[in-house]
Amino acid sequence: MRKTYCFALHPELLREEEADLIQKWGRSVRIPGFRPGKAPKERVRQRYARELAVELERRMISKAYEKIRTDETIEVFSIVDVKSEGQWQSPASVTLTLTVDLQPSFELPEYQGITVEVAPYEIKETDIDRAIEQMRNGQAHYNVVNRAAQKGDYVKVSYEGKIDDQPIAELVPEHPIYGRQNMTWEEAGAAAQTPGVRAVIDGVIGMKAGEHKTVSMTFPETFFVEALDGKTAAYTIEVTEVREKVLPAIDDAFLKNWEVEDVSQLRSRVRERLEQIEKDQQRIGKRTQVIRALLERTDFPLPESGVEQEQQRLLRERLEKKGAKENLEGDETEAIRHAAQRHVKLRLILKKIAKAEAIELEEKETQQALLNHALGARIPIKTLMAELRKDRSLLISIQQAALLEKTLQFIIGKTAVKEVSKESKKA
Repeated sequence: MRKTYCFALHPELLREEEADLIQKWGRSVRIPGFRPGKAPKERVRQRYARELAVELERRMISKAYEKIRTDETIEVFSIVDVKSEGQWQSPASVTLTLTVDLQPSFELPEYQGITVEVAPYEIKETDIDRAIEQMRNGQAHYNVVNRAAQKGDYVKVSYEGKIDDQPIAELVPEHPIYGRQNMTWEEAGAAAQTPGVRAVIDGVIGMKAGEHKTVSMTFPETFFVEALDGKTAAYTIEVTEVREKVLPAIDDAFLKNWEVEDVSQLRSRVRERLEQIEKDQQRIGKRTQVIRALLERTDFPLPESGVEQEQQRLLRERLEKKGAKENLEGDETEAIRHAAQRHVKLRLILKKIAKAEAIELEEKETQQALLNHALGARIPIKTLMAELRKDRSLLISIQQAALLEKTLQFIIGKTAVKEVSKESKKA
């Protein structure tokens, strides 16, 4: 909800405020021919007329906003727009109009005792075996072999696909992986979920370096690349090199690399890591379920200015990741707006819960929040402190985020835990 306030500022009031500014500025400004603080007020007014007008406008906007905030019948979320009619220099009557978004009024949902589902876990020996195998894979060597490619080998291959003699690269230039690739690496017979052309991934099995082959592939009827839906393509394949993956032995060198003395200690270390992963997943699961419950149990109109601001922040983050030259698709923009609405709604709910529960940050919690922010931004804490001295709004933002997180953890601590199997959770 938005509300507009109009303030008629009379000349006498504006002249009084301007005179106060001139008196304060006159103590420090330098005017040729006069010692600091000794220049006549009229000379200060003439020399700094433009700057005085800007500062006078800023001061009156600030005072108008403070007056709005004294209205006990409303709670302001943010200023949306400021307009002024009149002359700030040689001040005459000015009409100041402020439009604000109001803090939405809503009843808090039941936030204590939210039921969350947690799947108990058990680390099995086979889980440890699988993790150690992944560790070995991370240190594997790939040796050139003079034989036909077998499943699991890495093959350097070039390929080109056509549909009825028309190059797929011309049909879908935005998806080059399905059209033409030169000297790319494929894992022979890789798992089904591996991205790429399935006919090529499987087709290289049995091929040697220097051999050519043509394979066919029919794309699914509902393939995500519409131009290829249900089409049958012919791929010409040329293998340049075959490499065999060689896993390292679990010997002294391998154990030393992982900073353990023997296999028993290695397995113990892996078990601890897997247990920590499970605990982290449980923690994330609880958090997700609590947030979902809070959002689903509450419905109220969101302040549009807050949604727009959050949407712009998320857009900047997404574009930084994608690269400035790339554009966002319509679905991505819609998803970002939906995320912005969820973020703003959650903040408002948590802010109200924090007030209801009298949750506040302790000094050590503020210090930890500042340290975490510095670590996340990868800047020295001294640099952050210097920024905070220049921009107090940054400190308020960091404190607010920390307070809301503390409130969320308070709610999570009050949940009712229901144990379920991993299978039922997936369902």
